Amino acid sequence: MIREDLRDGVPAALWRRAGAYLLDSIFLSVISWVAALPVLGGLYFFETTQDPLLATGFLSWMGAQGLWIEGLNFGVYVIVAAILTAEGLYRWGSSPGKWVFRFWVTGAVGNAPLTRRQAWMRTLALGASYGTLGVGFLVAAFHPRRQALHDLLTRTWCVQRRHSSMAQGKYQ
Repeated sequence: MIREDLRDGVPAALWRRAGAYLLDSIFLSVISWVAALPVLGGLYFFETTQDPLLATGFLSWMGAQGLWIEGLNFGVYVIVAAILTAEGLYRWGSSPGKWVFRFWVTGAVGNAPLTRRQAWMRTLALGASYGTLGVGFLVAAFHPRRQALHDLLTRTWCVQRRHSSMAQGKYQ
């Protein structure tokens, strides 16, 4: 199926994509901390029920830098980000940040909506863009269709609607 509503769209600009990633990161950070707090509360409750006088031991158990909390948060963040990003791309063709900046991720050929497999593959391929210390994202600055490494690997692209009248379709 060809995306008629995005046919006259243009590739999303690099700085707008960066803004969308920033908004998504903030959104996902809040969600991951909300998901991790019950685990921390449970650990604190477990420790204080073992020995109520040890309540201050919780802070010493965290370690000087609280590195394990960061590890927990990172793990929860990765899981939450993968699920929300992939399912958001599949269901709406967008993420909260992309929605604010009014662009959608579609198939590179014909602007077809993403399949669930394609959405998950693109989400996993984001690891390649992050794994190159951000160079995978900078590929979009030099590509004619503004495709980043993860877009090229999964044959997708971010398209921005040119007109507000293009608001019909699956990704509304």
